Amino acid sequence: MAAKILTNRLTIATPKMNLPTAPSSQAPDTAFLTLLGGWRLGAGGRSAIEPDYEKGRALLAYLAIENQLHSRASLSELFWPGSPAGRANLRQVLANLRAVLHDSAVASPYILVKRDTLRISPLGRLQLDVAAFTAVTPAGSDLAQLEQAAGLYQGEFMAGFSLPDCPDFEDWLQVQRETLHRRALALLEQLSNGHEQLGDDSKALQFALRHTQMAPWAEAACRRVMRLYAINGQYSAALGQFDTCCRLLKSELGVLPSVETQQMAERMRQGDWQPRPPRPQQARPQVSAPSPAERRQVTVLYCEMTTTSGDDPDEAMALLDAPQARCLEIIRQFSGHIVQKHGGGLLAYFGYPHAHEDAARRGVQAALALTREAAPGIDIRAGVHTGLIITSGDASMPDIVGKTSRLAIKLRLGAARNAVAISAATRRIVGGFFDCLAQGAQVLPGAAQPMEIFWVQRESGARTRLDAALQLSPFTGRHAELAQLLALWQQTAQGLPHVVLIQGEAGMGKSRLLHTLKGQLDALPHAIRELRCFPETSQSPFHPLIMMFEAVLGFTPGDTSEQKYSRLVTYLKAHYAAATQAHVALLPSYSPYRSVTLTQRPVCCHKKPKSSPLPSFWTCSRRWQLNSPRCSLWKTCTGSIRPPWSC
Repeated sequence: MAAKILTNRLTIATPKMNLPTAPSSQAPDTAFLTLLGGWRLGAGGRSAIEPDYEKGRALLAYLAIENQLHSRASLSELFWPGSPAGRANLRQVLANLRAVLHDSAVASPYILVKRDTLRISPLGRLQLDVAAFTAVTPAGSDLAQLEQAAGLYQGEFMAGFSLPDCPDFEDWLQVQRETLHRRALALLEQLSNGHEQLGDDSKALQFALRHTQMAPWAEAACRRVMRLYAINGQYSAALGQFDTCCRLLKSELGVLPSVETQQMAERMRQGDWQPRPPRPQQARPQVSAPSPAERRQVTVLYCEMTTTSGDDPDEAMALLDAPQARCLEIIRQFSGHIVQKHGGGLLAYFGYPHAHEDAARRGVQAALALTREAAPGIDIRAGVHTGLIITSGDASMPDIVGKTSRLAIKLRLGAARNAVAISAATRRIVGGFFDCLAQGAQVLPGAAQPMEIFWVQRESGARTRLDAALQLSPFTGRHAELAQLLALWQQTAQGLPHVVLIQGEAGMGKSRLLHTLKGQLDALPHAIRELRCFPETSQSPFHPLIMMFEAVLGFTPGDTSEQKYSRLVTYLKAHYAAATQAHVALLPSYSPYRSVTLTQRPVCCHKKPKSSPLPSFWTCSRRWQLNSPRCSLWKTCTGSIRPPWSC
């Protein structure tokens, strides 16, 4: 039983409190846990308590933040996923944690332990810096209170801590880090704006600079610092901040500053920025609440386009204009949300702003399509990573903290020329859909820890998640429907055609039922022709037919027009030896195939036939059914369940 841990916000019930100035000032019956900037525990007059196990630290932090009852089963699965010794390990770690807290010797322990559950004592004996940090609300708080809260943020949540063998805990840890980091940035922005409203530009600059230190890629913060420098006549410092922003954006996100930022810098170079005269202080600045945050899993694609000839930057950018325009169109075709497109670098999000079940697959498909745009003199490398982001709804920069985006950007450094590199997180989602080559763990430039990298070679041909699955769970719960379909097939084999509609809510097992049915027919003579509809191809009405013919004829994405025509001719000769000229008149009627000369090409009409070739096209497709019994199966989703299934 997995733990439900990915909460949208911190659920901390600890009341607002005044923090002690030092561990020595704590009362003997209280403990203080510091998680912002590291992990430090003090209790009973002891300033530093160290559990014997790293997972003891993680367990105490998790219980303190998620202040509610937790089952032992969920905690053991969280920290020892899939291990039969998880419960025993939990008992050992918990015993050590209680021992260092002296819980067994007091009547009111810090951790309440029951037979099947654990939780932190609700009496408030464990004081938490995160609780004090999140207790201050911007609305209704003055600048002094906001400054006190901002001062509590001494660094990243549990900085430097990691449990690589606990993926669910790692996800929870990332959510906490990004949520708290975003809250700190919002406080600093409000403090800077508040002091600027009061006319205290020096103090406003102090908080603005701290904001840029915590989020050096945030252009809005960079412009705020530039403006505060400029209104005090410090143009050189403002332009220095701009240069720093340019370097960091290029190294961290692989992009150039926005047009707005560049125009601001140009105005300052021209001296077209008047210092603001001193103004009287206001009684109280307006402090607004930060915009609500949303946790979202997205797939990030970064594509780097470089020229291999010429040293002139303007000439290089001109050479990239046309291929970059084509790459932008490719990303849009796969429903990608383009964030940056400056300087030969393209940054796009899949699964944002609208979630898609197959966002990761679309991202990798788009990356492969982008690399096929490489040409002599132009190299393309792409990196794809899937992860959690905390976004405020700003479409120009969905990933506020930027960690997920930076991983995708760094991944392209691990890709070969004109190739795609993906992370292990993305590989776990899309592995069956693509042929990937493991490159092992590599330390990429600027990365603190090695990353496991996979090179994507090609699409595997799997069209559904069932085709892509390496191993399926046992088929259960639909044996009656399967028997009904097999009975209909037997009637079809005896000459009685059928059309069957399988209808039900999404996720009820329609695709798995058909997948199992196809497996049952493997030993029997039959032919299967599948037509599939996808949301991203809704503007192409013939796409299901195109995909069906490509699958039947064995087309691959890299095939040339000559190779495709050769496969078509081979198939027609093998299956329709008596085909007439009209049956193969469709393809040579169009310009991409007029110049094809193949030795095995049958005699056919090179001129456009007087009548439309589509009837001949349908004649060929109908012949697939004429020599064998026919059973047509259709499945669809319904908005309501009238009966659960109808066959």
